[in-house]
Amino acid sequence: MTAVDFFQNGLYFICHTARHELAEFREFNAAIEDMWRQRDDDLQGQIDGSLARYFPDVHHEIIQAYAEELHRNQYKFPGVHRESVLITLYSFLESQMNEVCDIIADSIDSQIRYTHLKGKGVNRALTFLVRVAQFDLSSMGSEWSFIKGANQLRNLVVHNGGILRNDPKLNAFVRNNNNVYGKPGSHISLGPGFIDEFISNLDGFFEKLDREVQRFISTVDTQ
Repeated sequence: MTAVDFFQNGLYFICHTARHELAEFREFNAAIEDMWRQRDDDLQGQIDGSLARYFPDVHHEIIQAYAEELHRNQYKFPGVHRESVLITLYSFLESQMNEVCDIIADSIDSQIRYTHLKGKGVNRALTFLVRVAQFDLSSMGSEWSFIKGANQLRNLVVHNGGILRNDPKLNAFVRNNNNVYGKPGSHISLGPGFIDEFISNLDGFFEKLDREVQRFISTVDTQ
């Protein structure tokens, strides 16, 4: 086999690059979350000022006048942001995994590509890595469990308008996660810490994947 330049084909640092991208996603998300918190604080200040200037018998009307804007600042707009980032992050994961599989297949002149295997998305890529590249993914249990739950939420948003179905596995994920709220028949709500938690699990996933990538590289280099 002709020697493979893993620096040139990008495999050597692909996981490091992915983790760097995730750090930038984290920074972006934090900035947006801070913006909505600040807007809500500013609005609360306006409401408090109005309440202080008027008699208590009109306080209900004042609060009602701000109700729609409060809803947008506290729930609607942050919810749209979190759902959008959830979708983007999972798409990023899938793209990175497919790229890893393509580079590995080219590196060993494999006749089997990930697209030849049953399944789809990240699951299919992982199947390729285990069967063709002999990756050991057993250490990824906790990260992979969270990522699967996040994918179910992603599918819920994309295919069911975010309405939680009577799905035992998904409902268990929601119940056991402090950053996700909802019950069957209602719209799922992602809390302010969900995206950061998802990024942390993706970062851990790529950290562990990199160990297998480096092991694979060392195996090929010694052949």
